[in-house]
Amino acid sequence: MEIQRFGPISVDEIYTFVNGKPRMLKGLTRSYIWENTRPRYFIGIYYTKAKTNREFFSNIFYQYGLKEGNVIEEWYSNNVNRLQAILKIASLFDSPLYFNLEKMDIGNELGWNYVNKRLEMTFETSKSRDLSNDASDLKSQHAEQVAELFAQEWWTNEQAKQFVDVAMSNPNSISKVIICGKKVCAFGHATYDKKQAWINAIYVDLSSREKGFGRRITESLLSELQRIGMEKVNLGVGEDNTAAIKTYQSIGFSFTSFVRYRFEVPFSST
Repeated sequence: MEIQRFGPISVDEIYTFVNGKPRMLKGLTRSYIWENTRPRYFIGIYYTKAKTNREFFSNIFYQYGLKEGNVIEEWYSNNVNRLQAILKIASLFDSPLYFNLEKMDIGNELGWNYVNKRLEMTFETSKSRDLSNDASDLKSQHAEQVAELFAQEWWTNEQAKQFVDVAMSNPNSISKVIICGKKVCAFGHATYDKKQAWINAIYVDLSSREKGFGRRITESLLSELQRIGMEKVNLGVGEDNTAAIKTYQSIGFSFTSFVRYRFEVPFSST
């Protein structure tokens, strides 16, 4: 079995296939996929080919790096060689490794350690009240500071720089910052297509938390997305991130049926 990686020219191919598949991300957009098919970046989309003419792919995985390792998310499986594909892609990455699976019993069957649930939330702009929009558009002079924000917890310096670079180069995206004095204290990023969008980054400086910046940057993104005609906005969040969930719910987000179960992969499995 060969695990292959999508490249930029494959964006429409994968979007056409996964669009409308059961339990897929409801906010999935071409521009979101585009950001995750950049060559040589720490984020990527991988797949195995199907052996029948009825489907193009057997399994599709989304991968992104963290400071301490990698996260693999199972996006789609037609149950053909599912376990083999999961173990094969897990073997490609160094530990520690986390796997977000559609079914909890698969992780249990593999003997992996359960961590938490990854949930999806959605926001309908037609039902929203007035949203604040006091954030500024991301400019090139902010890029270094934004990368430094992500490097506080999430990513290495190089990963953070790569994310900011791809975020700024995506024509179908919105990036916002809140400036405190001369310092960037909050950042938000969303991609969009047609009438839907996906928020894939909300980050507040460690020294600026619990001061309402998370809400402000989220509302600024939503306000801009609403202005350009987006009808639904989705985001993902861990079930243990109760503070963020509370903020999103107070803004008007609600949970969808999309759930992934996160497992930590023991070193011996890879």
